[in-house]
Amino acid sequence: MARMSAVVIVLEMLAISLAVAVFGPFVLLVGVPALLATVLVLATVVLAERRRVRREAAAAALPTVPGGLMSGFFRVPQQAAPVPQQVAPVDAPERTRS
Repeated sequence: MARMSAVVIVLEMLAISLAVAVFGPFVLLVGVPALLATVLVLATVVLAERRRVRREAAAAALPTVPGGLMSGFFRVPQQAAPVPQQVAPVDAPERTRS
């Protein structure tokens, strides 16, 4: 991306210099701001691309799932509802052995 950006800037500079040779120095009133805008846009694109590549490289270094052939096979599934606890009734008399 940086090489293509450099090629674009060089071609734009050649176009501005050819226009100055043909039409005179008044072309610089349009050519220089256009060149600066191109440089700013290309610099922003190159920086965003480098940030994206760095972020993807960092994400690739972190494993998302554990590896192995049987990974996740012995996982206990979670229950949809909690299991109710059994409570002894309060009114029932206690049983005794006779």
